[in-house]
Amino acid sequence: MAGVTTPGPDGGDDTGSPDPGTTGGDGADAATTTTADTAADSTSAADYPTYPEDYAQALVEAWADGDSARVAELTVDEVGLAMGTWTTDAAWGTTRVDSLDGHGDVGLRRWAVYYEHPSGASMTVTVDGDELGGQDAVVGLDYYLGGAAADAFERTDSPVNDYVDTFHRGIVARDAAVLERLGTDRATQEALVHDPAVDESSVITDHGFLSFEDEPLHMLYHVTGPQDASPDLTRMLDLDPRTATDGGDDGVLRLNVLTDWRWT
Repeated sequence: MAGVTTPGPDGGDDTGSPDPGTTGGDGADAATTTTADTAADSTSAADYPTYPEDYAQALVEAWADGDSARVAELTVDEVGLAMGTWTTDAAWGTTRVDSLDGHGDVGLRRWAVYYEHPSGASMTVTVDGDELGGQDAVVGLDYYLGGAAADAFERTDSPVNDYVDTFHRGIVARDAAVLERLGTDRATQEALVHDPAVDESSVITDHGFLSFEDEPLHMLYHVTGPQDASPDLTRMLDLDPRTATDGGDDGVLRLNVLTDWRWT
């Protein structure tokens, strides 16, 4: 790589070669600086892979190591906040890498890296090809921990999980005051009116999330209990993670069964 040309002390160019008539001392200092800058640039570039699978793998490894700073470097905010709600480990294996170009504008120049875990869990990491080699290239991460897979990981003690748990307790108890404070009018109505299978005997179990740039955080959960006719039905709580983190009102936007509209 060519050295960066900067103005020298006499107004001329300092490219790492001494000016005519000097002893070469200033030029040696410039050469040392240029070498250090080049090494720093190379190290920085190495920190951000240029292939989708490598970039996704760097994120998975950082998550498994509990390196939240590294996770923040590699993800957009929506994904980083979602990942803070669960732990993971390093036992994931890549199954395939697909281009999403055929899924409209949202998939343009983006890649999906699919993972499976020995527990039966699965994960999809979405990488923006235009951001490879730099920060924030992971724009989506889906974390499916249905069934026994949820036992392989732990939910974290985080403000987002506390917010969700309080809303879930409000659903089971039919506590309108809690639901109205934490949820929008729509979410409150969906919790009180449109899900009669949930009652005080029900148990709500969280098992993952869907996260994507500029989208709400979709928290996945199951409901089990005597009144639940569909124990395998995956429900989804749509959440504004920033509101939940700050403890604000109306952070739960709506409730739904699992429907992923991004790729339709």
